[in-house]
Amino acid sequence: MKIQKPLAFNCVFVLYNIKIQNSMSVKSITNAAKPSCTDLKIWVCDNTTTQWIKEENKKACKEENWIYIDMKGNKGLSKAYNKALVEIPEKEWVILFDQDTFIPEYFFIELLKSIKKSTSADLHVPYVESLGRRISPSIIYGHIIRNKKNVKNGENSQITAINSGMAIHRSVFVDVGFYNEELFLDCIDHFFIRRYKKKKKKLAVFNCTLQQAFSGDDHSNYIKELQRFKIFKNDFYIFCMDSVGGKIYYVCKIFLRALKLSLIHKND
Repeated sequence: MKIQKPLAFNCVFVLYNIKIQNSMSVKSITNAAKPSCTDLKIWVCDNTTTQWIKEENKKACKEENWIYIDMKGNKGLSKAYNKALVEIPEKEWVILFDQDTFIPEYFFIELLKSIKKSTSADLHVPYVESLGRRISPSIIYGHIIRNKKNVKNGENSQITAINSGMAIHRSVFVDVGFYNEELFLDCIDHFFIRRYKKKKKKLAVFNCTLQQAFSGDDHSNYIKELQRFKIFKNDFYIFCMDSVGGKIYYVCKIFLRALKLSLIHKND
């Protein structure tokens, strides 16, 4: 009887000014991998700008036999993802994580079930929650993204999702292309999924919920939130500029977001 090899998974983590030991995602990945006995490689793309943190991260990766990529400054998510993707074999799977997501122990078990069940899907996404609110997957209408409590595979044509926990077969990037490096942080995932679906490729949602510390839920620092708004403004512009309707929606969305920001920090 032929013994089937376990699927090879490449987990890509992008860090920014945080030690590996303090990353919720990296800390939880080892326990998540144990029950499934998967062939696992860890890639750490470091956008850190503080030299001593980078040195610590590089040392930690060497000790764990993980692959460390120094981005030499904060180059954004898309460039960090692409830096790892070009090194990963086309026959293997890629799973993307940010630095602040808790990965439950049953993650790989449910992912493997989904890959076995939805054999025509080259992209599988989990559920993601932040502060008890589901933030992914979502439903997209043109450029309008709406959170929905129960998103199912039957709504495949309208599903979009964030990158964290997303599993993609590496061969997809040959056909669809890599992440758009004009995008620094926001809409990278939705932009990619939009291109993926133009190739009429199937997306599957698997039964696993990740907990994420979503940066959009933190309104404690006005300066940081203003910088974050500027990044969103630039990225969302690129995401929306492919149609007249998108351009109109962009103006409305940015106006409302700026108004919300001013109301939250009116006393700052």
